[in-house]
Amino acid sequence: MKKLTRTILISAATGLIWGALSSVIAQAQVILAPGFNPDPKPITTGTSGGGKNSGDCGSISAAPNLQLQLTEQFTYLRFSVQGAGQPTLLIEGPTGRFCGLAQPEISGLWIPGTYNIYVGDRAGGQHPFSLSVTKNP
Repeated sequence: MKKLTRTILISAATGLIWGALSSVIAQAQVILAPGFNPDPKPITTGTSGGGKNSGDCGSISAAPNLQLQLTEQFTYLRFSVQGAGQPTLLIEGPTGRFCGLAQPEISGLWIPGTYNIYVGDRAGGQHPFSLSVTKNP
């Protein structure tokens, strides 16, 4: 009986851990290396907004719309969102957290690492969007 109880508890705990992890797994994953083409490069599409209040960058989904892995430093990249509603762009990465509100784009120097990208909505709506990146100012 003890073995059965232990097995049930382990199974329940494993289910809870996987459930918690699945809520933070990105909806899409992309690896970006220098010399990418085409430029600008469409990197994901989806639905903006979600049920989580980001605090300063509108409503976002619980999981990132995109997890981006940069293999090397980029002296310049610009991420831009095109879509309906009032889209926002939130990027969390090795150098901090950045929000594009009025104009949903963020540009600058990018170091290697993993970036979680959320496409939110200031009004709490949910609309189709596309996200692209360019290496040209």
